[in-house]
Amino acid sequence: GSFQFFPALFVGGYYDSNIYATDTNEQDDIVWKVNPVATLLSNWGRHALALTTIGDANYYTDNDDENHINGAVQVEGRYDIAARTYLAGNAGYQRTTEPRSN
Repeated sequence: GSFQFFPALFVGGYYDSNIYATDTNEQDDIVWKVNPVATLLSNWGRHALALTTIGDANYYTDNDDENHINGAVQVEGRYDIAARTYLAGNAGYQRTTEPRSN
């Protein structure tokens, strides 16, 4: 069997007028985002396997101490036993940053 690979890259930015989510002494900044995504899928006649990775990098123009990188990886699989009978499972891991506004 073989695999199909689906990569993607999203790059952009946004302006945040209050990066620390405070009521006073607000600090603004421009945040640049880089979001790579990659999926690897099997295209087998029986069974299936998929691996997905997602990245979320945030870079602050003036406040680089606020830079952070988040990401996730997930694997899914299916083992075909007989017609309409199979075992399936998935597992994942993620690293996230809690926003100050929470």
